[in-house]
Amino acid sequence: MKNIRIILEDISKRELNETLLTPRGKMLAGVAGVLGALGVGGVVATNMGGRPSSQAPVTIPNTPTVTPTVTPTVTPTVNTTVTPTATTPKPEVKKVQYGPHTRALLDTIAYTEGTSKEPNSGYNTQFTGKQFKDLSKHPREKLKGGGHVSDAAGRYQFLSKTYDDIKMTSLEPEEQDRGAVKLALRRLKFKTPDELESHLKKNGMDSLVMDELSREWASFPDSKGKGRYGQPIKSLEEIKTAYDSSVKRHSDTTTPPSKQDTVPYPPEDHNHTVVSGDTLGRIAKNNNTTVDDIIKNNPDIVDPNKISVGQKVKLPKKQVNESCGCEHKKLKSRMRKKIRNKLNEET
Repeated sequence: MKNIRIILEDISKRELNETLLTPRGKMLAGVAGVLGALGVGGVVATNMGGRPSSQAPVTIPNTPTVTPTVTPTVTPTVNTTVTPTATTPKPEVKKVQYGPHTRALLDTIAYTEGTSKEPNSGYNTQFTGKQFKDLSKHPREKLKGGGHVSDAAGRYQFLSKTYDDIKMTSLEPEEQDRGAVKLALRRLKFKTPDELESHLKKNGMDSLVMDELSREWASFPDSKGKGRYGQPIKSLEEIKTAYDSSVKRHSDTTTPPSKQDTVPYPPEDHNHTVVSGDTLGRIAKNNNTTVDDIIKNNPDIVDPNKISVGQKVKLPKKQVNESCGCEHKKLKSRMRKKIRNKLNEET
């Protein structure tokens, strides 16, 4: 830039005019215009020696500076906040309180299935008497016993296909009770538990109940006292005695069946029908007696390690009565406590 200015200043006016007409001059004039655009200012041709010029100096006008308009780039704002997905709360299962007759029916079903005297009232019992711990689902384990193979599980011996069919969600005690009542309602063609309770209260274990439930539970006899599936069954007398005893007990307490003590055999029933998985040791333990006492009471049992499904085992009367008497004492204690609590509330 400095060299161009010196060149222009050394050229006289005449020489400048002549030079501007040449290609070199035109180039210099163009450069001057560019300098003006860059803000260098006007360029005046003068004599370097300071002699006055006879002609007015030629001024190369400034070219106006053009400032380019810069459009700012707008970066769209991206919302990086992650909105948590709402989790649908699991519907709470409403607890159902069944009437004393319906609860007695549940006890009777457990009694016929041979689970009522197992630990936890039979809720953890599989076919053959094997116990399982996880009540969150059906174990689906096929077991062999007494010439039969079954995956039945729970207090009411649900088959896995039945568990799926009635859409059970677990084998927790309340869910097992609900499932058994649902099966009874379906067989008897009742719509609600109230209808079932009303029928049982009015008719008890009549022929309709016996016939229909014998189609659902293999150990339940029909109204003629016969089984439908070739498995050992309870007699009609045993069924009705167990049911009546349970109705009386449930009418005196409000404790749900899942919280009840193990349901005892009724006092009148001194015989035990052997089911799959039974041993004399288990029978003795469940009936508060000993193997020796059972053998003394059953001379036909030669080998205590060999008993067959369907065989009748006579239980010592003394032990049965003591067991039941103990149960009655518990019931009386509960009733007295209930009465005391009610009196305290009134006062």
